[in-house]
Amino acid sequence: MQRLAVALSATALVVALLGTTPLGNAAEKTVKHVVRVAKPAKQARGPRGPRGPRGPRGFQGPPGVKGDRGEAGGLPNAFEARNTNAVEISATTPGAATTVLVSGTLPAGRYAFNAQVVLHGLGDALVSCQAQGPGSAGPPLGAPAVLHIGNGPGSVRDGTLPLASAATFPAPGPMYVGCWIDNASVPHPTATSTDLVALTTASIGGP
Repeated sequence: MQRLAVALSATALVVALLGTTPLGNAAEKTVKHVVRVAKPAKQARGPRGPRGPRGPRGFQGPPGVKGDRGEAGGLPNAFEARNTNAVEISATTPGAATTVLVSGTLPAGRYAFNAQVVLHGLGDALVSCQAQGPGSAGPPLGAPAVLHIGNGPGSVRDGTLPLASAATFPAPGPMYVGCWIDNASVPHPTATSTDLVALTTASIGGP
């Protein structure tokens, strides 16, 4: 660049000295040409090219730190009992109820249970059934269910008594289901089958 500046200065001096002579005009054209060449050409930006292909997938990173093990799920424990032997119901009081089902030993805890007693009869009696526990000496659980069985008005020969309630067992023991009738007439009704399902619960609402 320094040499170019010196050359331009010398050429300008020659032009000034020669004036408008043909030689001077030729020198002026040469200076303009040199100046034009010396200026950097402005580059125009072309249109954006198409997007290139996607590069290969990178390597998989190292595995993360293993998290702590979560708490065990609160799924309830289920206990089931069934009696398919026909049992004749002859008791006439709740305290002397005829036992139609005895479950296995349930651990101490809180339970929600459902039971059903399938009844059959040809006489005329109101049949009441109720669960109790733990054990035969345990308190009654829930309210008794009642069904009119036999040939009397409003009665049915075959029917199902549903039982459902909640219970707290302070100690391990079985659950009992007992039934009784309102009179001692014969033939006595029978419980043809009885089913019970008890589920553990975390808490039971109510008083």
